[in-house]
Amino acid sequence: MPILHFLFIVFICMGCSLRSQNMTNKLSIEEHNLENGMKLIYVHDKEVPLTRVSLNTLYGSLNSMPQNSAEYYHYSSLGSFAGTLLRNGGTKRFSPEKFDRRLMELGASIESSISITNAKFGFECLSDDLPEVDGLFYEMLTEPAFNQEKFEVMKLLTLDSIKRRREDNGRVGEIVEDTFLFPNSALSYNETTEGIAKIHANDVKKWYDSFLDADGTVLTIVSDLPLAALQETIIAKYENLPTKGGKLSLEEFTPKQPKYGTYLVKGDYQTANVVMSQYGVKGYTEDHFAIKVFNRLFGNGMSSRLYQKVRTDEGLVYVINGGITAGRVAGSATISFEASGNLHKAISVSLATLAEMQTELVTATELQEVKDALTNSFVFANASEDQVVARQVSKELLGFPDDYENIFIEGINKVTAEDVLNVAKTRFTQDFVIVIVGSEADLKKYVDESGIKDYKYVEFDEVPVLKN
Repeated sequence: MPILHFLFIVFICMGCSLRSQNMTNKLSIEEHNLENGMKLIYVHDKEVPLTRVSLNTLYGSLNSMPQNSAEYYHYSSLGSFAGTLLRNGGTKRFSPEKFDRRLMELGASIESSISITNAKFGFECLSDDLPEVDGLFYEMLTEPAFNQEKFEVMKLLTLDSIKRRREDNGRVGEIVEDTFLFPNSALSYNETTEGIAKIHANDVKKWYDSFLDADGTVLTIVSDLPLAALQETIIAKYENLPTKGGKLSLEEFTPKQPKYGTYLVKGDYQTANVVMSQYGVKGYTEDHFAIKVFNRLFGNGMSSRLYQKVRTDEGLVYVINGGITAGRVAGSATISFEASGNLHKAISVSLATLAEMQTELVTATELQEVKDALTNSFVFANASEDQVVARQVSKELLGFPDDYENIFIEGINKVTAEDVLNVAKTRFTQDFVIVIVGSEADLKKYVDESGIKDYKYVEFDEVPVLKN
């Protein structure tokens, strides 16, 4: 799925090992609710004299558009522009060049980005420089300049990327997939030349002025400095950020019925990109751990059944993946691969592999190997303090239980072969949006070999258009 609407689709690998437990235990993690509705996650890391601060919002450009507005495309672009220009456009006191130069002198970094479902702003610096760098960061958040020259440069770069979009058959496949999986939805919006031409720097500033909201924002701090030392100098400042309210719920954007079918996109491509998709899951579900086991067995990694059967045994594809992904608005259940020729057979073997998992129990050996892999991977999911903090934020975004780390091992180990079978049967249906992007020869061969009658050709310039 594209990064635009899943903006913040999160893959959390958690498990257990003695080493990883020691990593977690050595960290002092505190959570506090600030008076303005903001949540604070603080990690005391004494290892290095650095401080990392970030603001992660549980809302994005979709939540910040007027009620009942049909112009989600416009607000999506405003959010994307604001996220970039916030960092690159300077502040009221500092030109973009002076702002960058001072950060370089301090050896510090600042970032900002806004997607349709969430946003992230943050910085990293030596703790000795924290007062100055935090001052620059806070000024960026509260007094951005949205420099006109930087705006024009971004506009040109965005227009150029739109023109070059067709060159990437994988990107084309994603856009066409979303168009028919999420029809007439903000989740299927992609920027166009016409839409970008309508945006002005003042529009971006006006939109951002009403965006940042303490309510629904998570403040994370990783520092060698104790929390008490940060309270008056840093935390109190963010506690004064206003609570604005008026954000729309993401429930407003729940997609409608997909337009299932087979869609062909012809282009001058060396290989073909194939995506078969349907709705996945939203946030944390009761079968969460069974889904994680299913994904590993079915299509995640070189040992998965899809990889072994379609690539290793048959040699039909270059790469292949499949599985069920959770999202904040709508997830996806997909099978995707890149191939050259033999598309019909590759699709047939892929679907037969899925059907096998929907009708037969996986073996005890397969099941145990996957459980061991998932639980042992915890060490890699906790290799740094930043990863621990990212996981805490992810739990907020996707609605995971607070004790997720504690229940993960038991949750994975409780998964049975019957649970995996049930995921395959209930989370994948017979209906797919199938998108094939390839050369005229590849598409003709697929149509001839499959004997398919019910398919549609899609013209693609900037966005998909069905051919009559």
